[in-house]
Amino acid sequence: MDTNNKNKKGGTKRNFIMICFAYTCATTSLNAVVNLQSSLNTDKDVGLNSVAITYGASLLTCIFLTAPLGYIFGYKWSIVGEQFGILVYVASNMYPKQWLMYSTAVICGSLRACFSMAQDSYVTALANDESENDDDAEIKTRKYFGIFFTAFQSAQIWGNLISYLVLRNTPKTTNTNSIQCGANFLTSEHQMQDDNHQLISQKTIYILYSALSGIIFVSIVLTIIFLVQRRDNKKEDDSQGLLRKSLNSILSTWKTALKPNHLLLIPLGFWTLSGEAFFMGAFTNSFITCTIGVQYVGLIMTIYGIIATAASIIVTYIVKLKYSRPVCFLISSLLSYTIFVVMLVWKPTVSQTYVLFIIPYLSSIVDGLTEPFITGFT
Repeated sequence: MDTNNKNKKGGTKRNFIMICFAYTCATTSLNAVVNLQSSLNTDKDVGLNSVAITYGASLLTCIFLTAPLGYIFGYKWSIVGEQFGILVYVASNMYPKQWLMYSTAVICGSLRACFSMAQDSYVTALANDESENDDDAEIKTRKYFGIFFTAFQSAQIWGNLISYLVLRNTPKTTNTNSIQCGANFLTSEHQMQDDNHQLISQKTIYILYSALSGIIFVSIVLTIIFLVQRRDNKKEDDSQGLLRKSLNSILSTWKTALKPNHLLLIPLGFWTLSGEAFFMGAFTNSFITCTIGVQYVGLIMTIYGIIATAASIIVTYIVKLKYSRPVCFLISSLLSYTIFVVMLVWKPTVSQTYVLFIIPYLSSIVDGLTEPFITGFT
């Protein structure tokens, strides 16, 4: 009996390490690409538009297809599917044309929701495997998600570090009209993006996106080989049974979503994701690229990843405290609104470059403290 428990726990840890590795590799490349979209792919705003399409496709998939695809493919192949979606989206940046970028964004976004469902369900299942009772299960789940999001937040480090190392030799820009940067930034009146793109050789672009694509490819291979399949349905379920379960799951999801407690989660999710989207889109271009150049986007966002990872590590140790959740949300709220006020009134200049490091530093604390708790809620 003890031997079986040890083998079970050993398998749980191996699968947990594997899913952390797979998710980290995928988001390493995706985050690096998204952070650069508003600075590199500016022709007809193809970069930012593709990111918006990705999130829009994810929203539709969450509503209608997450449950059916989860039942049909299981957690493992849902994860592999999204890794493939991210791979084609990242690779398409080598040829950033509207028809290609938008098509791959739809593929990436559609599969991304299944990825989130699969990893959340997989991590929860692994936490429950090691739990002895319901109270222990809640603590284990929070701890596992704290560790998982530590790995997740570290993706900001590796992806942005790669982009910085590849782009660091890009000639510095000669922009002196920094009054247009920050809250006053308007793409139509500011031509720095095009200048930045012209200063970066096509060879450098190929090297950057090839490296990021290679990371995802390796993670796909390792996931297929080492991650054990898990699913909600039994193997003997036929296609009609799967369809019936999928429809019931969709209806159950809608009923659950309309409950008051769950409706309150919507503002929390919107708050965290909108802030993250702002930083990866508007902040990187209107503050960093506009003021000191695109080559520093990776460096500054690497700092973001380091602090967010440290904050997630802290969460894994404070989840057992009675009032840890409200305290973390209170601190995060105060920091978040302080950041937005600073960005609204501060005029970025080259002489105050250090502020461009401090703002992401504070924002990363917000992400690191809140995301494990919000995911644990769901």
